Amino acid sequence: MAAERDPVSDLSISDVVVIPASHTDGEWEDGGPAGDPPVQLLPDLQLRRLASDEALAYQRACEPRHLNFDAVDAGGGHRCALARQPAPATLQDLHHFDPDDVIHQALAMSRYLVLNSHCTQVAARRIEGLRPHGDQIAALPPENRFYAWRVLDGGRAYLTQDDARQLAALLHALRRERDRLPPRIWNAIWFCGSSFRTYYVEIASVHVVTALESLLKVKKHDATAQFVTRVPALARAVGITGKTRRRADAFYNRRSRLVHGRAMGVHTFDPATRELAAMQRLLTTALRKAIEDREFRALFTAPKIEARWPARRRR
Repeated sequence: MAAERDPVSDLSISDVVVIPASHTDGEWEDGGPAGDPPVQLLPDLQLRRLASDEALAYQRACEPRHLNFDAVDAGGGHRCALARQPAPATLQDLHHFDPDDVIHQALAMSRYLVLNSHCTQVAARRIEGLRPHGDQIAALPPENRFYAWRVLDGGRAYLTQDDARQLAALLHALRRERDRLPPRIWNAIWFCGSSFRTYYVEIASVHVVTALESLLKVKKHDATAQFVTRVPALARAVGITGKTRRRADAFYNRRSRLVHGRAMGVHTFDPATRELAAMQRLLTTALRKAIEDREFRALFTAPKIEARWPARRRR
């Protein structure tokens, strides 16, 4: 008896995240947004530009449906898109967007190249061949989307072609090394990602401090001394200048004050937001190096951290 044919094999299924254009993206001094020509991030994942009508179709599919209300037409404007084809699917789970989190991982790693607010605000699965009169676009349900924010510090907030090529290398390294990454690194990756998923400086700062402590803290006691000693040392190790004990101490203590103070949005122009962005750059740079550089990653064990960067209390 001939084997039954999988009906999904007759369909063309793709998962797409559109990155809308924004007036806060920064200047195009070092090149326009990536995607033209497409950059192959993984064998089944591209970063590319879409035709304007295609981008608009995804944006409209992800808009809320109101009564007798037309949303503002975005005009299909977008910086780029992440497109995965073929997307994994079964007949029982035909509309499950990004089931193995490959696109979510690419979005998270993109912030290791440039701080950005790329998220799944416009995310959908496109199914071709299911209906005779056109493609089906199934938006990711709002409750399953995640949103991201970034500090408005004047810096560029989109990927260039060169950034996209570096992202491809980083994703390949993450896949290759994922089973070798110690819990310290994974914990820091998780808290780093969480710092971009909140609008409030107070919460984002707590996540950044927790991520850095995941990398650098080895004892329960003298937490401040460990932070203010090792954060500047980590900055020097990854080639970032200007991170002094005083700045590390100020950020650590500001985190504590902010938790008990007023809510401040990351869009606020304030020394606290600028320092948050600077600490996020340090964190993402260190995590990228830990993923790609085995010798650097090997430093993050308690004995090596204590030997290389002994904590010193303030006198």
